[in-house]
Amino acid sequence: PDERVGGFYALGMALATDKPVVVICTSGSAGVNFGSAIAEAFYLKVPVIAITADRPLSWTDQGNGQTIRQEGLFNNYIRSWFSLIAEPETRDDIWYNRRKLSETFNTALVSHPGPVQINVPMAEPLYGTVEYPTDALPRLFTKVKMENTIGTTALEAFTKDFQESPKVMILVGQEKPNAGLQAQLLSFSEMANVVVLTETTSNVYGENIRSTIDRLVMPIKDEKMLEALMPDILITTGGAVVSKKIKAILRTYQPQLHWHIDPTDQALDTYQSLTSEISMAPEAFFTALSGNLSEASTSDYAARWKSLHDTCAKAHVAYLEQIPFSDFKVFDIILPRLANTTLHLANSSPVRYAQLFGARPDVEYHSNRGTSGIDGCTSTAAGWAMARPDDNVVLITGDVAFIYDSNALWNKNFPPNLKIIVVNNQGGGIFRIIEGAEKVDELEAFFEAHHPAEISKIAETFGLSFYRADNADSLRTAFSEFLANKGAAILEINTPREENAGILKGYFRHIAGVIKDQLDLSATSS
Repeated sequence: PDERVGGFYALGMALATDKPVVVICTSGSAGVNFGSAIAEAFYLKVPVIAITADRPLSWTDQGNGQTIRQEGLFNNYIRSWFSLIAEPETRDDIWYNRRKLSETFNTALVSHPGPVQINVPMAEPLYGTVEYPTDALPRLFTKVKMENTIGTTALEAFTKDFQESPKVMILVGQEKPNAGLQAQLLSFSEMANVVVLTETTSNVYGENIRSTIDRLVMPIKDEKMLEALMPDILITTGGAVVSKKIKAILRTYQPQLHWHIDPTDQALDTYQSLTSEISMAPEAFFTALSGNLSEASTSDYAARWKSLHDTCAKAHVAYLEQIPFSDFKVFDIILPRLANTTLHLANSSPVRYAQLFGARPDVEYHSNRGTSGIDGCTSTAAGWAMARPDDNVVLITGDVAFIYDSNALWNKNFPPNLKIIVVNNQGGGIFRIIEGAEKVDELEAFFEAHHPAEISKIAETFGLSFYRADNADSLRTAFSEFLANKGAAILEINTPREENAGILKGYFRHIAGVIKDQLDLSATSS
Protein backbone atom coordinates (compact mmCIF):
# COMPACT_ATOMS: atom_id res chain seq x y z
CA PRO A 1 0.00 0.00 0.00
CA ASP A 2 2.99 2.37 0.53
CA GLU A 3 5.13 2.95 -2.57
CA ARG A 4 8.17 4.14 -0.60
CA VAL A 5 8.06 0.90 1.38
CA GLY A 6 7.52 -1.08 -1.83
CA GLY A 7 10.64 0.40 -3.37
CA PHE A 8 12.76 -0.64 -0.41
CA TYR A 9 11.21 -4.13 -0.33
CA ALA A 10 12.34 -4.47 -3.95
CA LEU A 11 15.80 -3.22 -2.99
CA GLY A 12 16.08 -5.79 -0.19
CA MET A 13 14.92 -8.61 -2.47
CA ALA A 14 17.39 -7.61 -5.19
CA LEU A 15 20.23 -7.46 -2.66
CA ALA A 16 19.33 -10.90 -1.31
CA THR A 17 18.99 -12.62 -4.68
CA ASP A 18 21.46 -10.75 -6.91
CA LYS A 19 18.63 -10.55 -9.44
CA PRO A 20 16.58 -7.63 -10.78
CA VAL A 21 13.34 -7.00 -8.93
CA VAL A 22 10.38 -5.14 -10.41
CA VAL A 23 8.29 -2.67 -8.41
CA ILE A 24 5.10 -1.30 -9.98
CA CYS A 25 2.88 1.68 -9.16
CA THR A 26 0.02 3.78 -10.50
CA SER A 27 0.46 7.24 -12.02
CA GLY A 28 0.94 10.58 -10.29
CA SER A 29 2.65 11.03 -6.94
CA ALA A 30 2.85 7.26 -6.42
CA GLY A 31 5.96 7.05 -8.57
CA VAL A 32 7.62 9.97 -6.78
CA ASN A 33 7.50 7.86 -3.62
CA PHE A 34 9.92 5.39 -5.21
CA GLY A 35 12.55 8.14 -5.13
CA SER A 36 14.28 7.25 -1.85
CA ALA A 37 14.68 3.58 -2.77
CA ILE A 38 15.79 4.42 -6.32
CA ALA A 39 18.48 6.76 -4.96
CA GLU A 40 19.71 4.08 -2.55
CA ALA A 41 19.73 1.47 -5.32
CA PHE A 42 21.68 3.86 -7.57
CA TYR A 43 24.52 4.23 -5.09
CA LEU A 44 24.46 0.56 -4.10
CA LYS A 45 24.41 -0.44 -7.82
CA VAL A 46 21.36 -2.66 -7.35
CA PRO A 47 18.99 -3.43 -10.28
CA VAL A 48 15.59 -2.23 -9.07
CA ILE A 49 13.23 -1.97 -12.06
CA ALA A 50 10.62 0.75 -11.46
CA ILE A 51 7.58 0.40 -13.73
CA THR A 52 5.50 3.57 -13.37
CA ALA A 53 2.04 3.71 -14.87
CA ASP A 54 1.34 7.06 -16.54
CA ARG A 55 -1.51 8.85 -18.32
CA PRO A 56 -1.26 9.83 -22.00
CA LEU A 57 1.60 12.29 -22.45
CA SER A 58 -0.74 14.70 -24.25
CA TRP A 59 -2.57 15.26 -20.96
CA THR A 60 0.51 16.27 -18.94
CA ASP A 61 0.06 19.72 -17.29
CA GLN A 62 -3.57 19.91 -18.51
CA GLY A 63 -5.38 19.53 -15.18
CA ASN A 64 -5.95 15.80 -15.58
CA GLY A 65 -6.10 13.66 -12.42
CA GLN A 66 -2.98 11.73 -11.39
CA THR A 67 -1.11 13.14 -14.36
CA ILE A 68 2.30 14.65 -13.62
CA ARG A 69 5.68 14.92 -15.40
CA GLN A 70 6.86 11.32 -15.10
CA GLU A 71 9.30 11.02 -17.98
CA GLY A 72 12.82 11.05 -16.52
CA LEU A 73 11.27 11.27 -13.05
CA PHE A 74 14.47 10.00 -11.38
CA ASN A 75 16.97 11.57 -13.79
CA ASN A 76 19.60 12.36 -11.18
CA TYR A 77 19.79 8.81 -9.83
CA ILE A 78 18.72 6.40 -12.52
CA ARG A 79 20.82 4.35 -14.94
CA SER A 80 18.29 4.46 -17.79
CA TRP A 81 14.63 5.19 -18.53
CA PHE A 82 12.17 5.25 -21.40
CA SER A 83 8.45 5.60 -22.03
CA LEU A 84 6.82 2.51 -23.50
CA ILE A 85 4.45 2.72 -26.45
CA ALA A 86 1.68 1.40 -24.24
CA GLU A 87 -0.75 0.44 -27.02
CA PRO A 88 1.45 -0.59 -29.96
CA GLU A 89 -0.38 -0.61 -33.26
CA THR A 90 2.32 -1.77 -35.68
CA ARG A 91 5.12 -4.31 -35.69
CA ASP A 92 7.58 -1.42 -35.57
CA ASP A 93 5.91 -0.18 -32.37
CA ILE A 94 6.30 -3.62 -30.82
CA TRP A 95 9.91 -3.85 -32.05
CA TYR A 96 10.65 -0.44 -30.47
CA ASN A 97 9.28 -1.58 -27.11
CA ARG A 98 11.27 -4.84 -27.21
CA ARG A 99 14.46 -3.05 -28.21
CA LYS A 100 14.13 -0.42 -25.47
CA LEU A 101 13.32 -3.11 -22.90
CA SER A 102 16.47 -4.99 -23.91
CA GLU A 103 18.62 -1.85 -23.70
CA THR A 104 17.16 -0.91 -20.32
CA PHE A 105 17.66 -4.32 -18.71
CA ASN A 106 21.17 -4.64 -20.17
CA THR A 107 22.05 -1.29 -18.62
CA ALA A 108 20.68 -2.31 -15.22
CA LEU A 109 22.42 -5.68 -15.19
CA VAL A 110 25.65 -5.32 -17.17
CA SER A 111 26.74 -1.90 -18.44
CA HIS A 112 26.05 0.21 -15.34
CA PRO A 113 24.36 -1.89 -12.64
CA GLY A 114 21.60 -0.03 -10.86
CA PRO A 115 17.96 1.07 -11.05
CA VAL A 116 15.99 1.85 -14.22
CA GLN A 117 12.53 3.29 -14.92
CA ILE A 118 10.05 2.01 -17.49
CA ASN A 119 7.24 4.55 -17.85
CA VAL A 120 3.93 3.22 -19.23
CA PRO A 121 1.43 5.85 -20.47
CA MET A 122 -2.10 4.42 -20.75
CA ALA A 123 -5.36 5.83 -22.05
CA GLU A 124 -8.81 5.03 -20.70
CA PRO A 125 -10.51 2.62 -20.34
CA LEU A 126 -8.00 1.35 -17.77
CA TYR A 127 -9.72 -1.80 -16.56
CA GLY A 128 -10.05 -3.99 -19.64
CA THR A 129 -7.48 -6.25 -21.24
CA VAL A 130 -6.49 -6.93 -24.84
CA GLU A 131 -4.79 -10.10 -25.99
CA TYR A 132 -1.68 -9.67 -28.15
CA PRO A 133 -0.27 -12.60 -30.15
CA THR A 134 3.15 -13.63 -28.82
CA ASP A 135 4.23 -16.17 -31.42
CA ALA A 136 5.90 -13.65 -33.72
CA LEU A 137 7.26 -11.00 -31.33
CA PRO A 138 10.55 -9.29 -32.25
CA ARG A 139 13.51 -10.65 -30.30
CA LEU A 140 14.83 -9.47 -26.99
CA PHE A 141 18.64 -9.35 -26.77
CA THR A 142 21.18 -9.56 -23.98
CA LYS A 143 24.58 -7.99 -23.46
CA VAL A 144 27.44 -10.38 -22.64
CA LYS A 145 29.79 -9.33 -19.85
CA MET A 146 33.42 -9.96 -20.76
CA GLU A 147 36.03 -11.51 -18.47
CA ASN A 148 38.23 -9.31 -16.27
CA THR A 149 41.79 -8.98 -17.55
CA ILE A 150 44.74 -6.65 -17.05
CA GLY A 151 47.46 -5.90 -19.58
CA THR A 152 51.02 -7.13 -19.00
CA THR A 153 52.56 -3.65 -19.01
CA ALA A 154 50.07 -2.27 -16.48
CA LEU A 155 50.43 -5.34 -14.25
CA GLU A 156 54.22 -5.04 -14.23
CA ALA A 157 53.99 -1.37 -13.23
CA PHE A 158 51.55 -2.10 -10.37
CA THR A 159 53.71 -5.01 -9.20
CA LYS A 160 56.89 -2.90 -9.13
CA ASP A 161 55.25 -0.12 -7.09
CA PHE A 162 53.69 -2.64 -4.71
CA GLN A 163 56.92 -4.54 -4.04
CA GLU A 164 58.96 -1.37 -3.51
CA SER A 165 56.49 0.17 -1.06
CA PRO A 166 57.05 -0.45 2.67
CA LYS A 167 53.50 0.72 3.52
CA VAL A 168 50.47 -0.53 1.56
CA MET A 169 46.94 -0.10 2.87
CA ILE A 170 44.04 -2.05 1.34
CA LEU A 171 40.79 -0.39 2.42
CA VAL A 172 37.58 -2.30 1.66
CA GLY A 173 34.20 -0.59 1.72
CA GLN A 174 30.76 -2.19 1.62
CA GLU A 175 30.79 -5.55 -0.18
CA LYS A 176 28.58 -8.58 -0.54
CA PRO A 177 30.21 -11.84 0.61
CA ASN A 178 32.74 -12.74 -2.08
CA ALA A 179 34.73 -15.97 -1.65
CA GLY A 180 37.33 -15.00 -4.25
CA LEU A 181 37.98 -11.59 -2.71
CA GLN A 182 38.01 -13.12 0.79
CA ALA A 183 40.71 -15.63 -0.18
CA GLN A 184 42.90 -13.01 -1.84
CA LEU A 185 42.65 -10.52 1.02
CA LEU A 186 43.53 -13.22 3.54
CA SER A 187 46.70 -13.84 1.57
CA PHE A 188 47.59 -10.15 1.28
CA SER A 189 46.92 -9.59 4.99
CA GLU A 190 49.85 -11.89 5.80
CA MET A 191 52.34 -9.69 3.92
CA ALA A 192 54.70 -7.62 6.07
CA ASN A 193 54.14 -4.37 4.15
CA VAL A 194 50.34 -4.62 3.99
CA VAL A 195 47.46 -3.75 6.29
CA VAL A 196 43.94 -4.74 5.22
CA LEU A 197 41.29 -2.49 6.78
CA THR A 198 37.62 -3.49 6.55
CA GLU A 199 34.31 -2.84 8.25
CA THR A 200 31.53 -5.23 9.23
CA THR A 201 29.69 -4.28 6.03
CA SER A 202 32.74 -5.33 3.98
CA ASN A 203 31.91 -8.98 4.79
CA VAL A 204 35.62 -9.87 4.84
CA TYR A 205 37.22 -11.67 7.79
CA GLY A 206 40.57 -12.93 9.01
CA GLU A 207 43.01 -12.99 11.91
CA ASN A 208 45.22 -10.34 10.29
CA ILE A 209 42.37 -8.31 8.79
CA ARG A 210 41.55 -5.21 10.84
CA SER A 211 37.77 -4.76 10.87
CA THR A 212 37.45 -2.20 13.69
CA ILE A 213 38.74 0.93 11.97
CA ASP A 214 37.22 3.50 14.33
CA ARG A 215 38.37 1.59 17.40
CA LEU A 216 41.92 1.87 16.06
CA VAL A 217 42.12 5.40 14.63
CA MET A 218 39.50 7.49 16.43
CA PRO A 219 41.49 7.69 19.70
CA ILE A 220 44.83 8.69 18.09
CA LYS A 221 45.67 12.36 18.50
CA ASP A 222 49.46 12.23 17.98
CA GLU A 223 50.29 13.43 14.46
CA LYS A 224 53.55 11.49 14.20
CA MET A 225 51.76 8.28 15.16
CA LEU A 226 49.06 8.90 12.56
CA GLU A 227 51.66 9.66 9.91
CA ALA A 228 53.49 6.42 10.69
CA LEU A 229 50.28 4.45 10.17
CA MET A 230 49.36 6.06 6.87
CA PRO A 231 50.30 4.30 3.62
CA ASP A 232 52.52 5.09 0.66
CA ILE A 233 50.09 3.15 -1.53
CA LEU A 234 46.34 3.12 -0.84
CA ILE A 235 44.28 0.44 -2.62
CA THR A 236 40.52 0.83 -2.28
CA THR A 237 37.60 -1.26 -3.42
CA GLY A 238 33.95 -1.78 -2.51
CA GLY A 239 31.23 0.71 -1.73
CA ALA A 240 30.80 3.22 1.07
CA VAL A 241 33.09 3.33 4.09
CA VAL A 242 31.26 4.15 7.34
CA SER A 243 34.24 5.63 9.20
CA LYS A 244 34.42 9.39 8.77
CA LYS A 245 37.68 9.38 10.70
CA ILE A 246 39.66 7.21 8.26
CA LYS A 247 38.40 9.34 5.37
CA ALA A 248 39.51 12.52 7.12
CA ILE A 249 42.95 11.11 8.00
CA LEU A 250 43.64 9.83 4.48
CA ARG A 251 42.66 13.18 3.01
CA THR A 252 45.15 14.85 5.36
CA TYR A 253 48.01 12.33 5.05
CA GLN A 254 47.66 11.60 1.37
CA PRO A 255 49.35 8.51 -0.11
CA GLN A 256 51.82 8.79 -2.95
CA LEU A 257 49.66 6.41 -4.99
CA HIS A 258 45.97 5.58 -4.78
CA TRP A 259 44.51 2.74 -6.86
CA HIS A 260 40.74 2.29 -6.89
CA ILE A 261 39.41 -1.03 -8.17
CA ASP A 262 35.84 -1.36 -9.43
CA PRO A 263 34.28 -2.63 -12.65
CA THR A 264 32.00 0.40 -13.07
CA ASP A 265 33.09 3.31 -10.83
CA GLN A 266 34.21 6.42 -12.69
CA ALA A 267 36.38 9.13 -11.13
CA LEU A 268 35.56 8.09 -7.57
CA ASP A 269 38.17 10.11 -5.67
CA THR A 270 36.92 9.85 -2.09
CA TYR A 271 40.38 10.50 -0.59
CA GLN A 272 41.42 13.27 -3.02
CA SER A 273 44.52 11.33 -4.06
CA LEU A 274 43.40 9.04 -6.93
CA THR A 275 46.19 8.08 -9.35
CA SER A 276 44.80 4.93 -11.06
CA GLU A 277 41.33 3.63 -11.85
CA ILE A 278 41.33 -0.13 -12.32
CA SER A 279 38.14 -1.20 -14.08
CA MET A 280 37.87 -4.85 -13.13
CA ALA A 281 36.55 -7.06 -10.35
CA PRO A 282 38.76 -6.67 -7.25
CA GLU A 283 39.26 -10.42 -6.82
CA ALA A 284 40.57 -10.62 -10.40
CA PHE A 285 43.01 -7.76 -9.83
CA PHE A 286 44.38 -9.18 -6.56
CA THR A 287 44.71 -12.61 -8.13
CA ALA A 288 46.74 -11.17 -11.00
CA LEU A 289 48.89 -9.06 -8.68
CA SER A 290 49.63 -11.85 -6.20
CA GLY A 291 50.59 -14.19 -9.04
CA ASN A 292 53.13 -11.64 -10.26
CA LEU A 293 54.85 -10.89 -6.93
CA SER A 294 58.34 -12.34 -6.68
CA GLU A 295 59.76 -11.26 -3.34
CA ALA A 296 58.62 -10.72 0.23
CA SER A 297 58.87 -7.35 1.94
CA THR A 298 60.87 -6.79 5.13
CA SER A 299 58.66 -3.90 6.26
CA ASP A 300 57.31 -3.61 9.80
CA TYR A 301 54.11 -1.86 8.64
CA ALA A 302 51.78 -4.80 9.34
CA ALA A 303 53.44 -5.28 12.73
CA ARG A 304 52.65 -1.68 13.72
CA TRP A 305 48.98 -2.16 12.94
CA LYS A 306 48.97 -5.47 14.83
CA SER A 307 50.41 -3.79 17.92
CA LEU A 308 47.75 -1.10 17.70
CA HIS A 309 45.01 -3.70 17.15
CA ASP A 310 46.05 -5.87 20.11
CA THR A 311 46.36 -2.90 22.46
CA CYS A 312 42.97 -1.48 21.46
CA ALA A 313 41.28 -4.90 21.71
CA LYS A 314 42.32 -5.29 25.34
CA ALA A 315 41.26 -1.73 26.14
CA HIS A 316 37.90 -2.36 24.44
CA VAL A 317 37.14 -5.37 26.64
CA ALA A 318 38.25 -3.59 29.81
CA TYR A 319 36.06 -0.56 29.13
CA LEU A 320 32.93 -2.56 28.32
CA GLU A 321 33.26 -4.51 31.57
CA GLN A 322 32.91 -1.32 33.61
CA ILE A 323 30.22 0.71 31.82
CA PRO A 324 26.56 0.92 32.90
CA PHE A 325 23.55 -0.01 30.77
CA SER A 326 23.54 2.13 27.63
CA ASP A 327 23.38 1.94 23.83
CA PHE A 328 26.98 0.73 23.80
CA LYS A 329 26.33 -1.96 26.41
CA VAL A 330 23.30 -3.17 24.43
CA PHE A 331 25.53 -4.01 21.47
CA ASP A 332 28.01 -5.71 23.78
CA ILE A 333 25.22 -7.96 25.06
CA ILE A 334 23.37 -8.81 21.84
CA LEU A 335 26.05 -9.07 19.12
CA PRO A 336 27.81 -12.16 20.57
CA ARG A 337 24.41 -13.89 20.77
CA LEU A 338 23.65 -13.52 17.06
CA ALA A 339 24.92 -16.68 15.39
CA ASN A 340 24.37 -17.73 11.77
CA THR A 341 22.48 -14.53 11.08
CA THR A 342 21.93 -12.03 8.30
CA LEU A 343 22.27 -8.76 10.20
CA HIS A 344 20.82 -5.51 8.86
CA LEU A 345 22.11 -2.36 10.54
CA ALA A 346 20.03 0.80 10.30
CA ASN A 347 21.45 4.29 10.04
CA SER A 348 22.69 6.25 11.94
CA SER A 349 23.89 4.95 15.33
CA PRO A 350 23.44 1.14 14.91
CA VAL A 351 25.80 0.80 11.96
CA ARG A 352 28.42 2.89 13.77
CA TYR A 353 28.24 0.97 17.05
CA ALA A 354 28.55 -2.33 15.19
CA GLN A 355 31.88 -1.22 13.67
CA LEU A 356 33.46 -1.13 17.12
CA PHE A 357 32.94 -4.88 17.61
CA GLY A 358 34.37 -6.19 14.35
CA ALA A 359 33.14 -8.71 11.80
CA ARG A 360 32.41 -12.42 12.21
CA PRO A 361 32.30 -15.13 9.53
CA ASP A 362 28.96 -16.52 10.73
CA VAL A 363 27.18 -13.19 10.20
CA GLU A 364 26.37 -11.53 6.87
CA TYR A 365 26.16 -7.77 7.29
CA HIS A 366 24.17 -5.18 5.35
CA SER A 367 23.33 -1.52 5.77
CA ASN A 368 21.78 1.02 3.40
CA ARG A 369 24.99 3.03 3.03
CA GLY A 370 24.37 4.20 -0.52
CA THR A 371 22.74 7.41 0.66
CA SER A 372 23.03 6.58 4.39
CA GLY A 373 19.45 7.60 5.10
CA ILE A 374 17.18 6.26 7.82
CA ASP A 375 14.22 5.73 5.49
CA GLY A 376 13.62 2.20 4.30
CA CYS A 377 15.86 0.31 6.73
CA THR A 378 13.02 -1.93 7.97
CA SER A 379 11.54 -2.36 4.49
CA THR A 380 14.91 -3.41 3.05
CA ALA A 381 15.40 -6.01 5.79
CA ALA A 382 11.83 -7.27 5.25
CA GLY A 383 12.37 -7.55 1.49
CA TRP A 384 15.59 -9.47 2.10
CA ALA A 385 13.84 -11.84 4.55
CA MET A 386 11.01 -12.38 2.08
CA ALA A 387 13.48 -13.33 -0.65
CA ARG A 388 15.48 -15.62 1.65
CA PRO A 389 12.88 -17.42 3.77
CA ASP A 390 15.44 -19.86 5.20
CA ASP A 391 17.70 -17.08 6.58
CA ASN A 392 17.59 -15.86 10.16
CA VAL A 393 17.31 -12.14 9.46
CA VAL A 394 17.79 -9.59 12.27
CA LEU A 395 17.47 -5.82 11.99
CA ILE A 396 19.00 -3.52 14.61
CA THR A 397 17.45 -0.10 14.29
CA GLY A 398 16.86 3.06 16.29
CA ASP A 399 13.48 4.32 17.40
CA VAL A 400 13.33 7.22 14.91
CA ALA A 401 14.31 5.07 11.91
CA PHE A 402 11.84 2.37 12.99
CA ILE A 403 8.90 4.75 13.39
CA TYR A 404 9.76 6.53 10.15
CA ASP A 405 9.51 3.22 8.25
CA SER A 406 6.79 1.53 10.30
CA ASN A 407 4.61 1.04 7.21
CA ALA A 408 7.08 -1.72 6.34
CA LEU A 409 5.01 -3.86 8.73
CA TRP A 410 1.87 -3.20 6.66
CA ASN A 411 2.21 -6.20 4.37
CA LYS A 412 -0.07 -9.21 4.28
CA ASN A 413 2.98 -11.37 3.46
CA PHE A 414 5.26 -9.97 6.17
CA PRO A 415 8.16 -12.43 6.47
CA PRO A 416 8.09 -14.60 9.64
CA ASN A 417 11.90 -14.97 9.65
CA LEU A 418 12.55 -11.30 10.47
CA LYS A 419 13.38 -10.16 14.02
CA ILE A 420 13.51 -6.41 14.70
CA ILE A 421 15.52 -4.91 17.57
CA VAL A 422 14.62 -1.28 18.31
CA VAL A 423 17.17 0.55 20.47
CA ASN A 424 14.94 3.27 21.89
CA ASN A 425 16.78 6.31 23.24
CA GLN A 426 13.79 8.60 22.60
CA GLY A 427 15.11 10.43 19.57
CA GLY A 428 18.03 10.77 17.21
CA GLY A 429 20.80 9.96 19.65
CA ILE A 430 23.43 10.34 16.94
CA PHE A 431 23.21 14.12 17.35
CA ARG A 432 24.59 13.90 20.89
CA ILE A 433 27.58 12.01 19.48
CA ILE A 434 28.38 14.18 16.44
CA GLU A 435 30.86 16.89 17.36
CA GLY A 436 29.21 20.31 17.32
CA ALA A 437 25.58 19.21 17.10
CA GLU A 438 25.42 18.38 20.81
CA LYS A 439 26.26 21.97 21.76
CA VAL A 440 23.55 23.90 19.90
CA ASP A 441 20.34 25.13 21.53
CA GLU A 442 18.22 23.49 18.83
CA LEU A 443 19.40 19.96 19.68
CA GLU A 444 16.33 18.67 21.50
CA ALA A 445 13.66 20.63 19.63
CA PHE A 446 14.83 20.08 16.07
CA PHE A 447 17.64 17.52 15.75
CA GLU A 448 16.70 14.65 18.05
CA ALA A 449 13.06 14.51 16.92
CA HIS A 450 11.45 13.30 20.15
CA HIS A 451 8.25 11.39 19.56
CA PRO A 452 5.18 10.20 21.47
CA ALA A 453 5.08 6.81 19.73
CA GLU A 454 4.84 3.59 21.71
CA ILE A 455 6.71 0.76 20.01
CA SER A 456 4.47 -1.82 21.69
CA LYS A 457 1.37 -0.27 20.10
CA ILE A 458 2.96 -0.38 16.65
CA ALA A 459 3.72 -4.08 17.15
CA GLU A 460 0.15 -4.67 18.33
CA THR A 461 -1.31 -2.82 15.35
CA PHE A 462 0.42 -5.14 12.90
CA GLY A 463 0.05 -8.32 14.96
CA LEU A 464 3.73 -8.90 15.76
CA SER A 465 5.03 -10.48 18.94
CA PHE A 466 6.58 -7.89 21.25
CA TYR A 467 9.28 -7.95 23.93
CA ARG A 468 10.77 -5.19 26.05
CA ALA A 469 13.97 -4.68 28.06
CA ASP A 470 15.01 -1.77 30.27
CA ASN A 471 18.28 -3.01 31.81
CA ALA A 472 21.02 -5.59 31.26
CA ASP A 473 19.32 -8.41 33.16
CA SER A 474 15.94 -7.99 31.49
CA LEU A 475 17.67 -7.72 28.11
CA ARG A 476 19.45 -11.05 28.52
CA THR A 477 16.18 -12.75 29.45
CA ALA A 478 14.03 -11.04 26.82
CA PHE A 479 16.62 -11.57 24.10
CA SER A 480 16.60 -15.34 24.50
CA GLU A 481 12.80 -15.43 24.35
CA PHE A 482 12.78 -13.02 21.41
CA LEU A 483 15.15 -15.18 19.33
CA ALA A 484 13.22 -18.33 20.22
CA ASN A 485 9.95 -16.86 18.92
CA LYS A 486 8.79 -18.82 15.89
CA GLY A 487 7.48 -15.82 13.94
CA ALA A 488 8.34 -12.20 13.28
CA ALA A 489 8.90 -10.23 16.48
CA ILE A 490 9.98 -6.85 17.83
CA LEU A 491 12.27 -6.29 20.81
CA GLU A 492 12.31 -2.77 22.25
CA ILE A 493 15.35 -1.87 24.35
CA ASN A 494 15.06 1.36 26.30
CA THR A 495 18.35 3.14 27.04
CA PRO A 496 19.24 6.36 28.93
CA ARG A 497 19.05 9.16 26.38
CA GLU A 498 21.31 11.66 28.11
CA GLU A 499 24.03 9.20 29.21
CA ASN A 500 24.65 7.32 25.94
CA ALA A 501 26.84 9.88 24.21
CA GLY A 502 29.08 10.40 27.24
CA ILE A 503 29.67 6.66 27.57
CA LEU A 504 30.69 6.36 23.92
CA LYS A 505 32.99 9.39 24.09
CA GLY A 506 34.50 7.96 27.26
CA TYR A 507 35.35 4.82 25.29
CA PHE A 508 37.58 6.71 22.88
CA ARG A 509 39.19 8.67 25.73
CA HIS A 510 39.91 5.39 27.53
CA ILE A 511 41.56 3.81 24.50
CA ALA A 512 43.49 7.03 23.79
CA GLY A 513 44.95 6.87 27.29
CA VAL A 514 45.98 3.25 26.87
CA ILE A 515 47.61 3.98 23.50
CA LYS A 516 49.51 6.92 24.96
CA ASP A 517 50.82 4.85 27.85
CA GLN A 518 51.68 1.67 25.96
CA LEU A 519 52.51 2.50 22.31
CA ASP A 520 54.98 4.66 20.43
CA LEU A 521 54.33 3.67 16.84
CA SER A 522 55.91 6.85 15.54
CA ALA A 523 59.30 5.61 16.72
CA THR A 524 59.10 2.46 14.58
CA SER A 525 61.31 2.55 11.50
CA SER A 526 59.81 2.33 8.02
